[in-house]
Amino acid sequence: MRFKKQMLTPYIFLMPQLLLVGIFAFFPLVYNLIMSFQEIGMISRGFVGLDQYVNMFEDEVFWTSLKNTFIYTMGTVPLTTLFSLVVAVGLNQKIAGKKIFRTIYLFPYLTSWVVVGLLWQWMYSTNYGVLNKLLNLIGLPSLAWLQAPALTIPSIIIASIWHDVGYYMVIFLAGLQSISPIYYEASTIDGANSWKQFRFVTLPLLKPIIFIVLILSMINSFKIFDQIYVMTGGGPGRASLMIVNYIYSVIITEMRLSYASAISIFLFLVILILTALQRRMFKDSDMEVG
Repeated sequence: MRFKKQMLTPYIFLMPQLLLVGIFAFFPLVYNLIMSFQEIGMISRGFVGLDQYVNMFEDEVFWTSLKNTFIYTMGTVPLTTLFSLVVAVGLNQKIAGKKIFRTIYLFPYLTSWVVVGLLWQWMYSTNYGVLNKLLNLIGLPSLAWLQAPALTIPSIIIASIWHDVGYYMVIFLAGLQSISPIYYEASTIDGANSWKQFRFVTLPLLKPIIFIVLILSMINSFKIFDQIYVMTGGGPGRASLMIVNYIYSVIITEMRLSYASAISIFLFLVILILTALQRRMFKDSDMEVG
């Protein structure tokens, strides 16, 4: 009897958290899945099977938004991970005022995307933007950063990296500070320079942290909404329309709740599959190192 109580004790302590997850995560997911197989009107609701998913795969705007989201993700995730790692390694050294620098790098992430979006919108302005003024000073013509379809997503990627680097820097700093100095002392005795220590000591020991950062940044990239809503609204045309913005448009503008549910379920599956693939890649890499 006492053994059973000991087995149940952890679950009793976990029950409040599990209840919250069930109410605010699991239940909405299941309800969303059920809605995706229905057609919900103003006064009626009916089962339509896979019709919403068939409509989704035949929807040109859906494919455009998905393509834009993949382009944004492929541009944002590697660069954000790289820059945040470089900054974290730099701020992990013994330098004067590093606490101040950490705060400066983290500050953009603590700022609302509405404020950040308006700031970058001003910086990208073709008439009075500071970036075009700098280009003019060195003899280059002004660029239509948010008006030219070819430049819109790269411009948003730059703003997103600037906003997010500080957050992932903090995660990398936690990982770097958890590495025992013994490893570096042993590698110094073996004659390893700074680059070899980073390549053969720091990176292998940071693999779990790198995996976490990649997953978090990938999920956040697929969930991109605020910066698009504030900076471009999905334009020009549909050049910067992302899948979450399209879901929002389908719900608010078209009032097609079931169709939006189908798209959101598809997005959930895409993120789940990509997460599983990255996990598998990191496991295989660990096996090769071992």
